[in-house]
Amino acid sequence: HASDVNGDPCPPETDDGEPCVFPFIYKGKSYDECVLEGRAKLWCSKTANYDRDHEWGFCRQTNSYRMSAIIFTCDESEDIGRPQVFSEDRGCEVTFEWKTKVVCPPKKMECKFVQKHKTYDLRLLSSLTGSWDFVHEGNSYFINLCQRVYKGPLDCSERASICKKSATGQVQVLGLVHTQKLEVIDETVIVTYSKGYPCGGNKTASSVIELTCAKTVGRPAFKRFDSVSCTYYFYWYSRAACAVRPQEVTMVNGTLTNPVTGKSFSLGEIYFKLFSASGDMRTNGDNYLYEIQLSSITSSSYPACAGANICQVKPNDQHFSRKVGTSDMTKYYVQDGDLDVVFTSSSKCGKDKTKSVSSTIFFHCDPLVKDGIPEFSHETADCQYLFSWYTSAVCPLGVDFEDESAGPEYKGLSERSQAVGAVLSLLLVALTGCLLALLLHKKERRETVINKLTSCCRRSSGVSYKYSKVSKEEETDENETEWLMEEIQVPAPRLGKDGQENGHITTKAVKAEALSSLHGDDQDSEDEVLTVPEVKVHSGRGAEVESSQPLRNPQRKVLKEREGERLGLVRGEKARKGKFRPGQRKPTAPAKLVSFHDDSDEDLLHI
Repeated sequence: HASDVNGDPCPPETDDGEPCVFPFIYKGKSYDECVLEGRAKLWCSKTANYDRDHEWGFCRQTNSYRMSAIIFTCDESEDIGRPQVFSEDRGCEVTFEWKTKVVCPPKKMECKFVQKHKTYDLRLLSSLTGSWDFVHEGNSYFINLCQRVYKGPLDCSERASICKKSATGQVQVLGLVHTQKLEVIDETVIVTYSKGYPCGGNKTASSVIELTCAKTVGRPAFKRFDSVSCTYYFYWYSRAACAVRPQEVTMVNGTLTNPVTGKSFSLGEIYFKLFSASGDMRTNGDNYLYEIQLSSITSSSYPACAGANICQVKPNDQHFSRKVGTSDMTKYYVQDGDLDVVFTSSSKCGKDKTKSVSSTIFFHCDPLVKDGIPEFSHETADCQYLFSWYTSAVCPLGVDFEDESAGPEYKGLSERSQAVGAVLSLLLVALTGCLLALLLHKKERRETVINKLTSCCRRSSGVSYKYSKVSKEEETDENETEWLMEEIQVPAPRLGKDGQENGHITTKAVKAEALSSLHGDDQDSEDEVLTVPEVKVHSGRGAEVESSQPLRNPQRKVLKEREGERLGLVRGEKARKGKFRPGQRKPTAPAKLVSFHDDSDEDLLHI
């Protein structure tokens, strides 16, 4: 809303308060002021034609002046817009309405700020596509810092940063975007929003979010509700609340040096030039200028400013000057390609006598300008004078100039990054399952894979031995008989196949005397254990079983049986027929399968 009250004097009005209309026609003549014709006092017509309407009144002078008012209305569809007459009163007061998006409250607020030479960046918690939501005692809360809530409940205002949805579906606004306030109290970042729903008693709801530095992004949570002040409190442990400490650098004759990296950079001419910053116009009508010279002021029209880096002066008062920045305790900081210069002074703060006046210049890169001009930003409550300076002189400052280790103290994966990782892991597991199902859907492939896995994991091969009694045609001694010992290497049995596999057979002829103690009574139980003399068993796969000597001495003494050195003879099992190699003799009698269970290192045959 804007108004102008210092216009021309308002036109006369009648005794009953209605305005006089000028010019008006009386008896065919035009009059631009009150007249005496025909009456004892000054009078005027209430319409433009008295001869026709005969409406009049005695004139009454007023002390008021013409005034106008403009009501600006937010309209996002209008760029600049134009004013239109909204109302007019007595030709003395006119009201205009001006619809434009220029006066619309900002949709976004600053999410990065500096306090006590520490930088806080909350942009990590500000989403362009969604919001942070959680549920507490049946109520759903939607929060988005520095801008509006996206993907919130339908009745959540487009200008709200916090909304609440009750279990019954009622939606309430707890704070608007443009009311955002940022501050740091005892290492805790406080974000405040106001102008929420009406609470009664001319109060509106407000919200306070307390952000504490942590290692992860975290999520907001409900803390408490103060019914007296109608304020909602939330807490949020997040690495976004961790202060970013800029890298302090040294300055010597306009050259910056990073003590950590050893790299140097020169500010050039702007270090030695004298600049003037404007923009400080106070509500009481005072106007201030600031003379700035980084190397200290040497030639100024204000003698009292000599030796200062920043001096406050009044353009129309040569006797007023104030040093608000000297080079005694100047500090230079570099962060993300920006340069911050902090000056102190001996001047005491008028608002707080315990503090001294200080000034900070924020240098920003702008390649389109050469030296640039410093601009006054604002003065804080504790007498800090803040300036912004856009110049190409600081553009060479970049990541390479700074210490790579300088940055936030805590770094961690955001909730979104963790969610993406979990989804990718699930997709990988699902893809692996699909590939296995595609490869193993046929029974033959499954059996092949099972056999290969079994053969890889098996510690020893399953070996069986079969003895077959054969006759010797060359020998006439009926007591001399030749036996065949066959090593059968059986692959891993298949399920449901009853072990019906052809094994690889290795045979070796031995004498009958070597098996003289081998009893084959049908009355022997299946658990009977026998000792086979004159035979050494090699259980390695593919190796031949050989006798320890020609076995020509049948009188050798049989070693005594030991409990751990026994050979099991399984009775009742049909002997399997093995394939003979060329040159082997065909057995004349059906053979019985003898299984040697190699259960331990002690299960050996002794000669």
